[in-house]
Amino acid sequence: MMEDTSNSVFNELLEQYYSAWFRYHPEKAVHVGMHGYADKLTPFGDEDISVLISLDQKLIFALEELNFAALSAAQQLDYRILSDAASMELHDLMERDWRYIMPQKYLPMNAIQQLLQNPVENFHQSFKHR
Repeated sequence: MMEDTSNSVFNELLEQYYSAWFRYHPEKAVHVGMHGYADKLTPFGDEDISVLISLDQKLIFALEELNFAALSAAQQLDYRILSDAASMELHDLMERDWRYIMPQKYLPMNAIQQLLQNPVENFHQSFKHR
């Protein structure tokens, strides 16, 4: 019974995290086939970065509260990948402000490429917003 609870809590945590995370990574959302992000660009503002830092911190704390052994083998793999990815992103956001180190990240080349390769509704509107 505890395994079922841990599995469902983990799945709910994943759903909530990615629902919020894709708002700050819309190009990655489009890349994996999520709808509703084609007309958005990655936000680079200080407030957006602060929210993303908080999101990653909360995820890491929530993962630490889970009973890892009670998760299925696939969920344990997802747990490790997600935990490491959130830790790396958190480190990059807090220690190395890439907005100053790599300003070319501001160019929406990937976003434009996605619009050209993937059919979207309201192409002109999506292109204009990007």
